[in-house]
Amino acid sequence: MEEFEEGGYWKGELYIDHGKKIHKALELKSVSIVSALMMIFANKAVKDAAQKTKDTPGNFKGDGRFVVLH
Repeated sequence: MEEFEEGGYWKGELYIDHGKKIHKALELKSVSIVSALMMIFANKAVKDAAQKTKDTPGNFKGDGRFVVLH
């Protein structure tokens, strides 16, 4: 979080949801890495966005999972 704040990526308030309550409220579901890759490579908009952000600094660690809205 410190690296994120120091990078100035977000100027508003930052909230941390340790219990992932927002995931449950929005009914987000985890997907496997294979499914996520299939979605990414099948979606031109996602590929274009990934290309634009390829030089974005940071560690992108997160929790190692992707989420999707259903």
